[in-house]
Amino acid sequence: MGYLLRVRFAAFFAGAAAASLGGLYLLQKDYKVAHESISKQVCFGFSIFCLLFFRVLFGACVNCWN
Repeated sequence: MGYLLRVRFAAFFAGAAAASLGGLYLLQKDYKVAHESISKQVCFGFSIFCLLFFRVLFGACVNCWN
C-alpha cells in the first residue's frame, strides 16, 4: 500500500511540474509577443512625431523602422 501511494504521488507531482513548465513557457512566449508589439507601436508613433514636428530629428528615428 505504501509503495503504491508513493508511486501515485510521484506521478502526480511529475505531471504538475510538467504542466507548470508548459504554462511558464506559454506565458513567456506571450510576454515576448506583447512586448514586441508594444515596442513597435511606440517606435512607430515616435517616428511619426519626429516626421511631423521635428523634421531635423527624423534621422534619429530611422533606426525604429527595422
